[in-house]
Amino acid sequence: MELLEDRKTANTLNLEKFPILLFDQKCSLCLRFKQSLETFVDKDQINLISLYHQEIYQSFPFLTLDQCQHELHLLLGPGVNELLTGGDALSHLIATFPAVAKFSWLVESGAGRKAVDFFYKTTNLYRESLLNRCSGCKH
Repeated sequence: MELLEDRKTANTLNLEKFPILLFDQKCSLCLRFKQSLETFVDKDQINLISLYHQEIYQSFPFLTLDQCQHELHLLLGPGVNELLTGGDALSHLIATFPAVAKFSWLVESGAGRKAVDFFYKTTNLYRESLLNRCSGCKH
């Protein structure tokens, strides 16, 4: 799948505002996740950016499109040590934002943490199976 070179979007792209959550704008499940997150979190609190913007990979060379297509990525800062992926990224979102805090019990215990990891892995597998079945969604 090719990267975006949308000048209109690139002008508003802010890669210095953290945290940055990368999402797959071509995946309907990912778009629903993004839209749900926007209802819980103020736009000033998180920077939601499509993983198809080539500027992401120029600014953060430790990221690859392939990695970002297969796993949730949350950048807390500019360095590779400030990158959370998969269930860790989801747990951080749950624990950090007040409106999402009602789910914080999921990451405060070992059993809850395992439930979040299981949920994330199952959802990600489902997303990948949807992409594989839909000829218009393939990367």
